Amino acid sequence: MIREMCRIAVPAALAALAALAGSAAVAQDDAAMEVQRCVWRCLADSRDATDPAYQQCIDTRCNERVLFGSWGQGRDPAAPAAVAPPPPGLVPGWSRGRSPALGEGVVFALPSGAAIGLGCSGLPATPLALRWTAGLLPGAAEAVAVIGATAAVPVTATAGAAVGDACAPPLRALLAGATMALVPGRAVGQRPGGGVVLRRPDGAQIVLSLPEEAPRHGGTVIPTAGALGALRQQAAACTGAALPRCPP
Repeated sequence: MIREMCRIAVPAALAALAALAGSAAVAQDDAAMEVQRCVWRCLADSRDATDPAYQQCIDTRCNERVLFGSWGQGRDPAAPAAVAPPPPGLVPGWSRGRSPALGEGVVFALPSGAAIGLGCSGLPATPLALRWTAGLLPGAAEAVAVIGATAAVPVTATAGAAVGDACAPPLRALLAGATMALVPGRAVGQRPGGGVVLRRPDGAQIVLSLPEEAPRHGGTVIPTAGALGALRQQAAACTGAALPRCPP
């Protein structure tokens, strides 16, 4: 439609048409992000990407007419959203490819639509980036991503990233298959022998011995075992070589 308008527009109207095209592009980007979040939610609620319930969820919940009413941007609004599913072999919630929110990488999407994942930083010395979107833990001004029994990364309420190489403790733990957990509060230390010391939003101090304990403290657990192969492949792609052998 915009192309047709451009063909018949007089030169004096070109600036207005350019502004209109820019607005339409922003609307499409926002809408595509909302559709992708819906697809991630469907995957999190299904067994995996081959589960028939996954495609049914996309067809019924992620249809553009359902999400955006009359929005269509030149497409049939009754047609299911054309979003490619993630490759099979990852545990529900994980996908590999280009995420509209986090770029290229291996990404875990929470039911809320927030996401955290591993991608490339573009920095030679610290080629890996653990990225997250805003609102990983709704209502939490501060949160911590606890990986395994000793590694912790502070995650802001806004979007952010932590960079490092494959031997940096949090990334090393992640690439070894350690479970990840998101917990409200702030990391203030480590307990000898294992465990991350956290200060909760109410001021109380706790020790998280294992990520699986996070739900008892208002947090959520992110399983990584089923995504380990994809995470390692992504890390190798970022470093441009096989993963290094880290010192003990």
